[in-house]
Amino acid sequence: MREIFLLESLKESRLLNMIKLKKYLIIFHHELILAINNFQIPFILGNQDISARYKRSKIGAFWITINLLVFIITLSIVFGHLFQNRIEVILPMLATGLIAWNFLSSLILESSKAFVDSGSLILQTNTPILAHLFRVWWRNIIIFFHNILIVPILYLFFDIEFSSHLLMFIPYFFLFNMLLIGPCIVFAILCSRFRDISNILNNLLQIGFYLTPILWSLDNLNSEKVKLFIYLNPFYYPVTLIQKSLLSLPLDIEIILISLLLSLLGIFFSAIFFGIYKKRIAFWL
Repeated sequence: MREIFLLESLKESRLLNMIKLKKYLIIFHHELILAINNFQIPFILGNQDISARYKRSKIGAFWITINLLVFIITLSIVFGHLFQNRIEVILPMLATGLIAWNFLSSLILESSKAFVDSGSLILQTNTPILAHLFRVWWRNIIIFFHNILIVPILYLFFDIEFSSHLLMFIPYFFLFNMLLIGPCIVFAILCSRFRDISNILNNLLQIGFYLTPILWSLDNLNSEKVKLFIYLNPFYYPVTLIQKSLLSLPLDIEIILISLLLSLLGIFFSAIFFGIYKKRIAFWL
């Protein structure tokens, strides 16, 4: 009788957990649909952020592109001499890697403060909470496509061979964003409760920058153990997706499959996390 009772209680607990899980996913789905239906809110607010940041500037957001271009040329000269690489080899990889990394790091850092920075709007209006995250996303996409104007210059001056792999940039860019959705949602919620996490993230991103093949190439590594460590680096996959596609280079199917798996897992767990803590976000602000 005791064993039967334990089995029944175990089944009940599993059933309750499944009901809770379904409830959290429904909460996330409902909030996501609301944010998508009100897409004009993040669109307008994101545009206002860019306009306010570069108010009275003659060239606006193109200052970011100019600064990035100067940074790329300087690093290419320095690290080209250090690693004995020709500038026509290191500069295209460095440029595309930095374009991807700037988008990734800015998105993660700004997303971690998205709910805190929009605290007054969250408390005073009925705007979908995820709309404030999409606001950050939209303004970073605007900056990303300003920076991507560097790529045609690379094709013009470095005689990069154009191929059909460049057309894969659109699906890879979509996959890149899918990879970041989960972490951005989780960090936005965590930083609403624990404000110090954004500073920890900043330090982790600085470390991740040097551990990701941007300033150096993975082909320069001879040790398989070191390569395995790089493959465990979560920043490696989104940066490689953008880097290879912009340079019309083929991408290993393993990288695509791992990126897809990581993105689905990230979205699933972040949806549950959001469903659990959604009602507490306003209280933490």
